[in-house]
Amino acid sequence: AYQIAPGVQIGAGLQVQFIDLMRFRTATGAPGGPSGTLDGDDFGFGYTLGLNLTPAAGTSIGIGFRSSIR
Repeated sequence: AYQIAPGVQIGAGLQVQFIDLMRFRTATGAPGGPSGTLDGDDFGFGYTLGLNLTPAAGTSIGIGFRSSIR
């Protein structure tokens, strides 16, 4: 975060997520029906942005944005 002027702060951040799928099985439930197995791992990245305004003592207004993670 950084204060760009008195009462105005901006901020940014990085998001990192990790998933490890050991084994996932799926089946239709019908005898002899199709089935499948998934396994793997992956990283996902995103970012956050924010703005905070303090127009008067005791008053703070903030807005934030969070990107999707792919």
